[in-house]
Amino acid sequence: MKARLFCTTGILAGRKYEFTQQATIGSGGACAIVIDAPGLARVQARIFYEQSAGCFFLEDADAQISTRVDGVPIKRKVKLGALHVITFARQFDFVFQTIATPAQKERAAARPVVPAEVHESTLAEEKRIWAASPIRKKNLPPRARTSQRNGKTLIEDLLKAQNTAKSQPAAAVTLIESLSVREEAQPSRASLQLEALRSGKPLGTFVLKDGENVVGRSPECEIFIDDPSISRRHASLIVAANQVRVRDLGSRNHTYLDKATVVSEMEIPLESKLRFGMIEARLVS
Repeated sequence: MKARLFCTTGILAGRKYEFTQQATIGSGGACAIVIDAPGLARVQARIFYEQSAGCFFLEDADAQISTRVDGVPIKRKVKLGALHVITFARQFDFVFQTIATPAQKERAAARPVVPAEVHESTLAEEKRIWAASPIRKKNLPPRARTSQRNGKTLIEDLLKAQNTAKSQPAAAVTLIESLSVREEAQPSRASLQLEALRSGKPLGTFVLKDGENVVGRSPECEIFIDDPSISRRHASLIVAANQVRVRDLGSRNHTYLDKATVVSEMEIPLESKLRFGMIEARLVS
């Protein structure tokens, strides 16, 4: 199985390293990927493929400067997935990717796409069962073809309701008034949105749903922002009762509310400024 590491920061930015099955990373010349950086061990870490698990793993070989995955120091072997960010010596970020072999690509291309089938026999069987059902044999009352209007239009019904209400005591409420009161009783709520900016330029606007909205570089996040300064799962915005709270999810480059680093869950006032890594953001309604 082949994999690739692509460096995005430091003096090695832009370089990529491909390897098969396993690779060692460190400052020693015997390593498959050599990083000449102060404080880096001769063998800092090892990436290897486990056939039984069907995936790659990363283990740290040096305890003095921990290797990080998505900003979190690792203490045991960690399963690697596509686009995980591995940080060595606290300054070199590598994006991890697996590489499909030609045989795997051929198998994927040759795999037939089976269209959905319409089983008419199943529908016929359901009709047969319904026809033989005891419920079907009961003498059920015929279903009314129309409502109780007896041919009258909805406007005629409303007028009749109003005339009936006039003959009632003054406390009676017309049908139209009751509908109006019911409509006014429904609370209105403006939708909350998050506006993201990169270097002062609009990057996008995201509608916040009730509950948790995860901000990150992973496409699975509700607020997906493809920027190297943002972790795969960077932070969480929690919407409840027209209030929004922010919580950092152990990101590498931290989350900021105005000038304060978010270390615990905090409420976001509407005029406040947020920052995820190098991405600025603010709430709009």
